[in-house]
Amino acid sequence: MRFLVCVPARYGSSRLPGKALLKIGDKTLVRRVYERCAESSAADIMVATDDLRIVEEVESFGGRAFLTDENILTGSDRVAEMLKQLAIPRDTVVVNVQGDEPFVSPSVIEQVADGVAADRKAVHTVSESLDPHVSSDPSVVKVVRDKSNRALYFSRSSIPWTSNAQNGVSSEGIFRKHVGIYGYTVGVLEKFVSTAPSDLELIERLEQLRFLQMGITIFAPDAVDACGTGIDTAEDYRRACKMWETVQAITLGFFCIRDFRLRAVKKDFRPREKVHRAR
Repeated sequence: MRFLVCVPARYGSSRLPGKALLKIGDKTLVRRVYERCAESSAADIMVATDDLRIVEEVESFGGRAFLTDENILTGSDRVAEMLKQLAIPRDTVVVNVQGDEPFVSPSVIEQVADGVAADRKAVHTVSESLDPHVSSDPSVVKVVRDKSNRALYFSRSSIPWTSNAQNGVSSEGIFRKHVGIYGYTVGVLEKFVSTAPSDLELIERLEQLRFLQMGITIFAPDAVDACGTGIDTAEDYRRACKMWETVQAITLGFFCIRDFRLRAVKKDFRPREKVHRAR
């Protein structure tokens, strides 16, 4: 199925300004996100940004980026403006990968796109299990779902409240982290931007609440693969850099072991002597 990936990358982030150009290893955050998206089966990848510096960075590694109004506050609104500039048809499937998700899995991108193909009237995202001990962190967005994985609510607060935990009701697996990825058709996105920001959206600073208050279903099933950490704060950035260093160390260790074994095999290899049998 054909789909587009759009990456909203805002330079003027209130919690971590300029984060799209911060380095994780030897590459910028926006490049890390772009390259993960490129591993999916997306037909095209485009970055929507508010700053020429991000456009120049994306173009420096061969990507495509477009300037949008710097006063736009949500990723979905920014993506919508870019798609309007490009006159993308209303039935096109779009996966919005937030520009602060450097570890997003290509399999998850395709999972979200497949969700849109199955139900074009809804919005599709994913969620992951969350440690209850970090459920109160406002930089981590939580989601509660019904039994069909439809989102009931998103919040920066700890949800659900575990008042009944002591009465034998298990909270295991009930805390869910929302991953910064959305799938929808251009038509659904157009309805979103034509609707004023909702009161809950403004209170929580979560754009997805506008969809819910519009009566649009959001599906948030378990992600089919790990998505790592998103980067919303300076602490998130430090955590992401450590995660990257750990991945690199594990990868380097794997190749060192592999090369050592290959050298050992070569050293121990002895060609068999040809045996001449008497006739």
